[in-house]
Amino acid sequence: MWVSEELPDDIVELWPRLMESAEATGVHPYLCWPDDPFFLQDLAAVDAVHLESVLAADFAGYRHKRLPWWREPLRYDDLPEGIAPWPHDPGPPFESWPGLAEAAESRTDGARPEEASARVVEDLLKTHPYAHTCHLALVPHAAAPMYPP
Repeated sequence: MWVSEELPDDIVELWPRLMESAEATGVHPYLCWPDDPFFLQDLAAVDAVHLESVLAADFAGYRHKRLPWWREPLRYDDLPEGIAPWPHDPGPPFESWPGLAEAAESRTDGARPEEASARVVEDLLKTHPYAHTCHLALVPHAAAPMYPP
């Protein structure tokens, strides 16, 4: 992975070109904060996360915490910390984690991915107070061809 020293001045113009060349080069652009304490440095840690089991455990915890309020009338005076009142909360429709939703149908009537992602980068730079501290990262995709061969 390559990480820039600072965010390029022309990142909004550069971004679509990086996205367009990603399939051929196998290198994808990302914005990141390398000094972020939540930034994973060890790629093995990323591979070690099994998303389905994490989501299932989170769902079970949420369900366990909320179950008493779905069975009894809601009392606002003793809500657990971190749970906001929601008088019409029906509770989850499933007893256990149902799994991830199927992928949405691909549409071709909107902006190209390169254009859409460039707009997102531009909006981020305009609205996020610390966006100027981002760095450009170029990350090889595991399934893409790597150069030199």
